[in-house]
Amino acid sequence: MKKLFIGLVTILSLSSSFASQELFGFCNSMSFSDDKNSCLRVIKDGTFQTDMVKKCRAMTFADDQIDCLKSIKNNYYQAEGVNFCSRMTFADDKQDCYNTIKNKTIHTGFLNSCMQMTFADDQMSCLKQNAITGEYYNNTMTAEETLQMIGEIALRIRRDLERGNYRRALGGIIRIIDLTSY
Repeated sequence: MKKLFIGLVTILSLSSSFASQELFGFCNSMSFSDDKNSCLRVIKDGTFQTDMVKKCRAMTFADDQIDCLKSIKNNYYQAEGVNFCSRMTFADDKQDCYNTIKNKTIHTGFLNSCMQMTFADDQMSCLKQNAITGEYYNNTMTAEETLQMIGEIALRIRRDLERGNYRRALGGIIRIIDLTSY
């Protein structure tokens, strides 16, 4: 139990520092003060998956970037689904796709067939009807994905503990235990 606690504290410290610096850099790179402030308000109390932050950052307009950050806050995205969505042409289609795949298990075998379709509406229909298999299930994650999710949950636990929300922090700890004991 002591090793688990020390491990959690280490994860909390490292993941918080890395994520915060990356996110602050993202917000500070925006040209206008209003956009920077909006971005900072979005990242203030959330956890963000690193690969999704990169997808948001790649968007052209600050409004799209901020909307993207809002939608990915405190959510998990399977890498194959992220790659599928990032291939879409327009920011609105990407955003709709990211919203569709958040916290979902994606059957990767269907994604290539869906991507072969010409129009975004057809691709999304295919994704929703064929590729999404339900809420995210832990044993389909790679070790790297599991570690990333544990880091994100650890960030939430740290924030909950700092705010005195012990019940929610305990829920996060239980989730980490569930992730590591399958």
